[in-house]
Amino acid sequence: MIFFYCIEFLLCTVLLITLNMSYNGILLVVIADIIY
Repeated sequence: MIFFYCIEFLLCTVLLITLNMSYNGILLVVIADIIY
């Protein structure tokens, strides 16, 4: 049960990091689009 919880926590962390990076990437593209 604890092992399953750890795996779920790791997956959620990876998912959050991936979403955050993609969100930052989109934000950078939008900012670059406004500047240029």
